[in-house]
Amino acid sequence: MWHIYILQVLMGILGAVQKNSEKTILARYVTKEIAGTQIGHYHIWTSVAAAVAVIATGYLVDCLTIASIFYVASLIFAGSGILLLKLTTNHL
Repeated sequence: MWHIYILQVLMGILGAVQKNSEKTILARYVTKEIAGTQIGHYHIWTSVAAAVAVIATGYLVDCLTIASIFYVASLIFAGSGILLLKLTTNHL
């Protein structure tokens, strides 16, 4: 049971690093005058996307099985990996 607590602490630390990193990167790519507005827009749309994902996942589980979540997620991750690979190879 102790390993679950260690994983939770690790996930908390990584989540905190990720949140701070995304705000820092976003602040670097916008002008200082509109940084607050742009960060606010970013948070609104990431929250909306998260809400849509939770609702869609609920419908997916109701209509299919819980295993379908993992299939859909793996397809999304594979697609984003391929896109990222194309982006990095085109810019090198």
